[in-house]
Amino acid sequence: MIRSDRILGLVTVVAALAFIVSAAQLETSFLTDPVGSKTFPYLIGGISLLCGLVFLFRPDADPQWPALKSWLSLALAAVVLMA
Repeated sequence: MIRSDRILGLVTVVAALAFIVSAAQLETSFLTDPVGSKTFPYLIGGISLLCGLVFLFRPDADPQWPALKSWLSLALAAVVLMA
């Protein structure tokens, strides 16, 4: 399904832009390193933005979805992680 890749890409682009905007609002103190404290969040946001754009503009024509058993295993792992 091409639509599922495009939805994931759009969600990733929006989340990356929100992350970059929140990183821009970080206040730096006068005791910072030369690179600064905003570089790492900008880097993560930029890479996420790039990946989201790839999903948005080059979706997989025929994605292989996992079986129901795999979805149940993933859901169990997510519940254990949240607990």
